[in-house]
Amino acid sequence: MRKLLFLFLLVLFVFTKNYSYAASNSKDKDLSVKKVRLSRGSEIGVVQKKVFRKNFRFEISPAIMGTIVNDPFINSYMFGFAAGFHFNDSIALEGSYFLASSTDNDLNRGLQNDYGKTVSAGKTSNMYSGSLLLTPMYGKFSLFENYIIHLDTFFSVGYGVTKTDLASAPTWHIGIGQRFFINKWFAFRFDFRNYVHSEERSDNESTLKINKKNLLATLGVSMFFPSR
Repeated sequence: MRKLLFLFLLVLFVFTKNYSYAASNSKDKDLSVKKVRLSRGSEIGVVQKKVFRKNFRFEISPAIMGTIVNDPFINSYMFGFAAGFHFNDSIALEGSYFLASSTDNDLNRGLQNDYGKTVSAGKTSNMYSGSLLLTPMYGKFSLFENYIIHLDTFFSVGYGVTKTDLASAPTWHIGIGQRFFINKWFAFRFDFRNYVHSEERSDNESTLKINKKNLLATLGVSMFFPSR
């Protein structure tokens, strides 16, 4: 949970910093709040039209980083990329690949040092999958009454393979994500996905076959082509 909170705060910090810079330097009027003067001289900010369309565009996410937040024995940090094609504003297909750096955490090392027990848990080395993305929700809100933040929420379902130091296993996943659009071709993205695969986990006394669930939280950027 602390990892997830840290990642969320990092998303918020990076996004607000970069969005403020991009919006203040943009010539696109759709990225700002239109001021409307009221009868008594005061002003209010009015949300402008939708600034982006994804239909028949490629989405390239060249830099995605994250962590598996729920493994009690292994620390795994993920680095990867994704590429997809949007058939319209609501439906897209995407392929992704992640390379992992996985090590025993303090709990696992404590079991070994204090009790002489070792937990043979698969250390993720890489994952790749194909996904169907559904984007049913779109929104926008005002930031300090000067900028409009455009965003959409998407759901993902997919299938692929997870490789660990023990074996390779078929993997399916479901997830939810959010894009924060800086302009018509660039966005930040945040994903939270549950990857499930079968794994044999053993200690000094027994072996147990389980369905391992990797809750993966990631932060990345997306670029949309062709630009419009």
